Amino acid sequence: MKKDLLFFARILFSFTLFYITGCSDITSEYFTNGLEQYKKGEYSLAERSFTLAIKEDSSNALVFNQRGKVYFKLNRYLKAERDFTQAISLNKKFVNAYLNRSKIKIIKNKYDSALNDLNEANTINPKDEEVLFNRAYLKNIMNDQEGAISDYDKLIIINSYNAKAYVNRGNLKGSLEDHLGAITDFTIALEIDPNNIFAFVNRGTDKAIIGDYDGAIEDFTSAIKLDSTDLELFFLRGDAFSISDNFKKAIIDFTKIIDQDSLNGKAFYKRGLNYLQLKKNKTACSDLKRAGELGYYPAYEIINSYCKKVIRKKRKK
Repeated sequence: MKKDLLFFARILFSFTLFYITGCSDITSEYFTNGLEQYKKGEYSLAERSFTLAIKEDSSNALVFNQRGKVYFKLNRYLKAERDFTQAISLNKKFVNAYLNRSKIKIIKNKYDSALNDLNEANTINPKDEEVLFNRAYLKNIMNDQEGAISDYDKLIIINSYNAKAYVNRGNLKGSLEDHLGAITDFTIALEIDPNNIFAFVNRGTDKAIIGDYDGAIEDFTSAIKLDSTDLELFFLRGDAFSISDNFKKAIIDFTKIIDQDSLNGKAFYKRGLNYLQLKKNKTACSDLKRAGELGYYPAYEIINSYCKKVIRKKRKK
C-alpha cells in the first residue's frame, strides 16, 4: 500500500515557447500607429492601421507580418497564416515570419509543415535562438526527444545563459531517465535564474526519482516559497514526505490543500493513506470515504482492504 503514497509529476515545457516579435524601419504613420496600438492591446485598431498601411504599400513584408500578429491575438488564425505567408512571399529570408507561421501550424496540428518552416528559418539563420528553442519544443511534441535535446545543445552553445533552454533540456533528459543529467541542467538554470520555479519543481522530481527525498523536499519547499497558491506543489512535497516516512508532515501538506479546496478528492485520499501509516484507521477511513464520495475512486480499493472493520464497528454503535 505504501507505493500508493508516491505521486511525482514532471512539469513539462511550462513556458510560452513561441515569440512573435517585430521591428520597423517603415516611416508610414499608419504603421507607427499600428505598432503603438498593438503594444497597448488595442488589436482591432491595430488591424485597421496595418490594413491602411498595406493599402499605402503592399510590397513590404514587415507590414503583413505585423498584421498577422494582430490576427493571431484575435484568434483569427486563417487570416494570420495568410499574412505570414504573404510576408514570406515578399521576403524569402524573413525568419520571423517563418517563426510566426510555424506557431499557427502547430495550433492546427500541422507538425510536419511547421517543422519545415522552422528548418527553413534555421537554414537562413542557424544562430537564431528562438528558432532553435521553438524547433526543440516541436520535436518533443513529435516524439523526437533526441532531436530536441540536440537543438537545446546548439542553443546553449550560442547562449549559455538561457535558463529556459537548460530547464527544457533537463525535462527531456529526465523523461529519458538521465536523471543526473537532468539535475545538472536544472542546477545550472537556477544559477542563472535563482527564482525559476520550474527548475526547482523538476529538479525535485528527478531527485525524488533517484531516492534523494530530502533534496526533493528542499526543492519543493523552495518552489512553494515562490508560489504558495499552487496546490500541486503541496501534493509533490506531501508525496516526498510520505515516501520518506514523514507521515505527519505529509498530512500537514494535504490538509493545506483541503483547506483551500474542500472538494479535492485526491487530497483526502492522500491524507487518508498517511493516517493509515500512523495507524489512525478511523480518521483514515473517514478521509478515504470522503475521497470516494468526491469521485476519487481508487479510494474504494483501500477502503475494502483496510476500513471494513472500522465500518462494522460504527454500525454496532
